[in-house]
Amino acid sequence: MRRYMAFVAVGVAALVLAWAGGKLTVSGSVAKADDGSGQAPGLTMRFAGGWLAEADLGGSSVEVLLLYAGDGSLAMNCTFQGNGLFNATGVGSWEVTGPQTVASTTLLFVQDVQGNLVMYEKIDNEMTLSDEGNRMEGASVIYLYWPGQDPLDPEEIPFATVPAPSVIARRIAVN
Repeated sequence: MRRYMAFVAVGVAALVLAWAGGKLTVSGSVAKADDGSGQAPGLTMRFAGGWLAEADLGGSSVEVLLLYAGDGSLAMNCTFQGNGLFNATGVGSWEVTGPQTVASTTLLFVQDVQGNLVMYEKIDNEMTLSDEGNRMEGASVIYLYWPGQDPLDPEEIPFATVPAPSVIARRIAVN
């Protein structure tokens, strides 16, 4: 009887494949084998989510909200600089560089209180994720460009470079 049921199951499967023309589809969430990072499946999701970061700028610090989206995009919102300038929300890209490391580049507009563009701020960042997955530590370099300069042109020379030797980010988690 078992042998008969096995033959029936194989026969039904063959009929279904023939009827479908050999082309079966499944939903993307089931069929997806990797996350596009070039790393092990699901690795990008270890970094994705909201983070509260504090960057040491060598004597002063700034807090920023970061959103690492699962598609490799990045959003950043900074605090008031205290000198009459504001950083607008920044956008950028990030990618996994190792099992616990990530690199990103973000571009922000720096504006005065009237909303006029004062300069561009481009931030290159490298972070390492803790074993628990709730903290990242790393460093950044901030490049400043005047209006009229192209901050995305690798040949463009910034008028100033500001190191942020210590950046610590804590994951914003659901309680």
